[in-house]
Amino acid sequence: MADPSPPTEPAARADFAARAVDDEPFESSDPAGAPNPHAILEPGQVLDSRYRIERLARRGGMASIYRAEDLSREAPVAIKVMDRMGRSYKDRFVREAGILSGLSHPAIVGYLDSGSTPDGTLYIAMEWLEGEDLSDRLARRKKRGD
Repeated sequence: MADPSPPTEPAARADFAARAVDDEPFESSDPAGAPNPHAILEPGQVLDSRYRIERLARRGGMASIYRAEDLSREAPVAIKVMDRMGRSYKDRFVREAGILSGLSHPAIVGYLDSGSTPDGTLYIAMEWLEGEDLSDRLARRKKRGD
């Protein structure tokens, strides 16, 4: 991808999404999506000369979240990377980045940036929120019988 960051104008965001999907660096015939071996980020690794990875925070079904430092703002950020390969997963991830970049609301995590690593793994940079993980909170409530 020439410019991995989605622009803010709707027409330009649509163009970014089309280019990102067309630049598919890997394909998978597995409809569930094969694991992306490049999605593992290491502490100290720097993305786009801006985000220094600190640690893995959480792994989900489609993506992993890392805590990183935004070197330009000297602030913690969340970096979401796509764990699965295949066109449908990439389409969804690019669509998520485009939609999130256009939203601003106190109840929605703030979008900062998005791009791809040199090997083509997509990422979204978002504000880092301290607090309890929702799945942990729900499990605790279920255990208590709430």
